[in-house]
Amino acid sequence: MESQLNARAAELASYGEPATGASTAGQGAMLLRVLSEYADAFSQMVNGNYQALPTNTIAGGARVRYIFK
Repeated sequence: MESQLNARAAELASYGEPATGASTAGQGAMLLRVLSEYADAFSQMVNGNYQALPTNTIAGGARVRYIFK
């Protein structure tokens, strides 16, 4: 159990120190921005408008259709 705790502590330390001066509201705003960007990218991918779509495989809405067809 202690070795797992030490491993998790080392993993946490590898992420670095938390941002200083960041208020709870600022952290919430940052989380909201990250989630919003993720949702926008996911929506673009499903709609086929995502700029980084691979051209050698099916992706986005075409992949969803292929899976459920």
